[in-house]
Amino acid sequence: GGDLYLEAGEGATQPDNGVVYIGTVSSAVDIAAPDSPTYIRHNLQVDKWTNLYGNLTLGHEDYAFQIDRTPGSGAGLMTQFFGQGSTSDIGGPFLVRAGESTAAGMAGGYLSLQAGDNTLDIYDNGLIMVGTVSGNVDISRSTYLTHVYGEMTVEEEVLLRETVNLGKVDEVFTMQRVDASGEGFDTELFAQDSPTGDGGKFTIQAGGGPTATGGDLYLEAGEGATQPDNGVVYIGTV
Repeated sequence: GGDLYLEAGEGATQPDNGVVYIGTVSSAVDIAAPDSPTYIRHNLQVDKWTNLYGNLTLGHEDYAFQIDRTPGSGAGLMTQFFGQGSTSDIGGPFLVRAGESTAAGMAGGYLSLQAGDNTLDIYDNGLIMVGTVSGNVDISRSTYLTHVYGEMTVEEEVLLRETVNLGKVDEVFTMQRVDASGEGFDTELFAQDSPTGDGGKFTIQAGGGPTATGGDLYLEAGEGATQPDNGVVYIGTV
C-alpha cells in the first residue's frame, strides 16, 4: 500500500518549519499495529511518564550505547530504577547482567559499577553503596575469587568461615590495630568454646623451612618510654 506522510509547512530555514501535532486533546493515541514496528528516525523527547509493556531493546548492534540524563543547573537529582513490587507476594528480582559470549575461549563482558568522577580531585569522587537498606548481601560466587584492590573497612562483626590466607607471597605481612586517641584498648584472640565438650586448641606456629631453617616465634610486650617501662609477657595466668 501507499505511504502516508504528515508534514508541517516549511519556514525560511529548517528550524522555522512547522510542527506536526498528534492527539493534543485526545484521551489516548495509538501508534502502529500490535505486530508492526514503529520507527523514530531522530531524537525523541517525552515530557511525562512512559509506560513500556513489552521487552525493550536499546542501541545498535555495532555501536556503543549510552543512557544519560541532561545536566542539572544545581545539585544533580537522584536517578532510580526499581524492580516490580507486589501487594500479595514477594517482590520481583532485579537483574543487571553484562553481555554473554558464545565464542570459544572468549570471556563474557565485564560489569562495572562506577561512582561519579570529580574532574578536579580524585579523592572527591562519589561513593558506591551496596545493600545499605537490604537484608543479607551476597558478594561473589562460591569457589570463585573476590578481589578487593584498595583498603577495606568493616565497621561491624566479620565472620570468616573457611581458611584465611593473609599477605602477599614475597612481602612482609603486618597485622595491627590503628592507634588510639588516648589509652590503648585490649585486643583479644580466642579459640572456640564448647558448651558440651572440650574447648578448641589454639596454635601459633612460625613458618617451616623444609630445605633450610624454620622461622622463629617471638612473643613481645609493647615498648614503653624507656626499657624499664616496657610491657610484660604473661604466660599461663589462668
